[in-house]
Amino acid sequence: ISFVSATEEVNSAALGLAGYSASAGSALPVGVKEARIKALAAISPPLSMFDFEFLRGALKPKFLISGSRDSFTPISQFTRFCHDLPKPREYITVEGADHFWRGYETTVAARAAAFFAGALGN
Repeated sequence: ISFVSATEEVNSAALGLAGYSASAGSALPVGVKEARIKALAAISPPLSMFDFEFLRGALKPKFLISGSRDSFTPISQFTRFCHDLPKPREYITVEGADHFWRGYETTVAARAAAFFAGALGN
């Protein structure tokens, strides 16, 4: 975060942090506590493998996205978990996508980019 913040091309007042799969479980707890991070995104969070309870106290804008065919997190578990998170939060399920987003790479990238653009005012 310090390195990215010091990069001339980066607006250090508008930093977001995204984690995909296991990295959502390891990176986002840092983002919740770090004041320089203004928005969080979890892509295919493996809710059955990691404890994501830290997000229940996160008041920063949150975006969670999962595929309907994700083999690590059943869609019912994903939607129940996301629904109970504090606002601001967005969550979506992409019909047909699996945990690895094969064939849906553009979709997941566009949705995450749109979230960060809105949440960070870019």
